[in-house]
Amino acid sequence: MWLLGVVLFLTGYSGPGSCGFASLKIRADARMAAMGCAGTGGFTGGASILENPAGIVRSPHQLTSTYLNYIVGIHAGFLGYVYPIGAAQGLGLGVSYLNYGNIPETTPDNPTGAGYGTYSAADLLVALGYGLRVIEDLDLGAALKTIYEKIHDYRRMGLAVDFGMRYLGPISGLSMGLAMRNLGFQNKPFIEERARLPLLWEFGVNQQLLNHTLSISGDLGYALDTKFYYELGVEYFLTEIFSIRMGYRSQGRDLRTGSGMDILAGISAGIGVVWKRLSIDYAFVPYNQLGNTDRISLTISLGRETFPSQGSIEPLKEAEAYRKRGDWASAAVAYEKVISSRKGDARIYQWLGYCYYKLGRREDAIMVYKRALELDPDNERIKKSLRLLKGEQ
Repeated sequence: MWLLGVVLFLTGYSGPGSCGFASLKIRADARMAAMGCAGTGGFTGGASILENPAGIVRSPHQLTSTYLNYIVGIHAGFLGYVYPIGAAQGLGLGVSYLNYGNIPETTPDNPTGAGYGTYSAADLLVALGYGLRVIEDLDLGAALKTIYEKIHDYRRMGLAVDFGMRYLGPISGLSMGLAMRNLGFQNKPFIEERARLPLLWEFGVNQQLLNHTLSISGDLGYALDTKFYYELGVEYFLTEIFSIRMGYRSQGRDLRTGSGMDILAGISAGIGVVWKRLSIDYAFVPYNQLGNTDRISLTISLGRETFPSQGSIEPLKEAEAYRKRGDWASAAVAYEKVISSRKGDARIYQWLGYCYYKLGRREDAIMVYKRALELDPDNERIKKSLRLLKGEQ
């Protein structure tokens, strides 16, 4: 009965005029889930197509996948792909599924379902997104989604669009985002009444601190079925390859039952490991008496993409475009080319060192930062980066 109740709640049977289509309510990425799902302001990557499609613009060329072991035997998965087009555009493709497993068939006269067998329920979502950098610090994005849902012998389909924007603020490391998700309709009801799609609006802020080793995020949202809510998240890199994360969602208060476990309602936690072109993320989110959920995401950087009319792009602008996307491998290659013609520019060595640091190449980063300090011996930022890399206070 727990499983049936969750299915009815998620798919829109909770009452007249309620919201359905569970695939639109579940967040796709383990890193974001561990940070309380606060990703509107700064999240990029393959899953940004379902969070804030403006994040596609600065995402590196990558493929990401997520598996979610959800409550009461429900399973979900996501596959996302981002392909940058030039220095200021990008395409995204996402596919997700939600499988409720086998549900005992019951009737009012036979509440145990003895002799009736089971039936299945599942969702499938396909999304196509596009992002564009309008001006240097402003990105826009949109995604078109189609959703298929089946319970027993009943089926329905829906169509939705998402819109998003992201602005890099005047403070170093600050970004802000605004997203509207799930604006659309379903083509026909399961039985009699049409369920609304879970339309929501979110405003998010992300601040990078301590030489980008600390990330703090916060979202404020409004949804048709849950009204106002907020999400908070923090991520800290203990080393250049290992990070820890925690988050909180105010919607978790609805899970409180008066038990000793209420203190965990809304809390999430996780870890991440980055090694060269591969990253693995894990998130743990408790749902009180309903059980705990585990997410794991695997992301592969596909490396340097080919810019249209690449010969017309200045090498430094190309390097900066990769860096702003977070494609550290491609940015490092580009900065290495720039250095051959600008060997006296400390800033280029500084950025190359940072790219090496993000790739886990500590010794290379130290060597490059030392060269930057030789060129600019009074630069406190370079000195601080060297101290951090060497493990000094």
